[in-house]
Amino acid sequence: MHKFTSLTLGYALEYAHQNDAHNNPGDYSANYYYVNLSLAWPKVTPSIGFESLGGDDTRVGAAFRTPLATLHAFNGWADLFLVTPNAGLNDLYGGVKGPIGAWTWELIYHDFQAESGPAKWGKELDGGLSTKFAEHYSVYFKFGTFNSSSGSPYPDTTKIWVQLTADF
Repeated sequence: MHKFTSLTLGYALEYAHQNDAHNNPGDYSANYYYVNLSLAWPKVTPSIGFESLGGDDTRVGAAFRTPLATLHAFNGWADLFLVTPNAGLNDLYGGVKGPIGAWTWELIYHDFQAESGPAKWGKELDGGLSTKFAEHYSVYFKFGTFNSSSGSPYPDTTKIWVQLTADF
């Protein structure tokens, strides 16, 4: 993160490699890439990013595995990609967020495609609105609406979430 006079440039770069170990009957090797850039002004923060979870469209079970991850937070709030597809997952996304009074809002647009092979999974729009109240509480309203691409195995899906949090 770099701070300038009235704005802050944020960035993140990640890479991981995963492969089978020991006597695992599933012989595979997969890569993970993540790139994110953001530019924070006092009232709005746009961002753009790309995440790739490797896969192999010719072999079942050869995708990058994240058994302890909360993919809801990263791969769309409609929750269609809680497990990496066999062909992997490329997520090109852009978002914007900011404050409006006591509330914070955000919008994120995703374009999901296979990492291996020609499949296009679909596009998703996520949005959220949150606020804190009574010192220890917050409420968060959010939605995710996924529109499937032609030939995609993932159905059109819309989810709405309401989250109430207490911090002590």
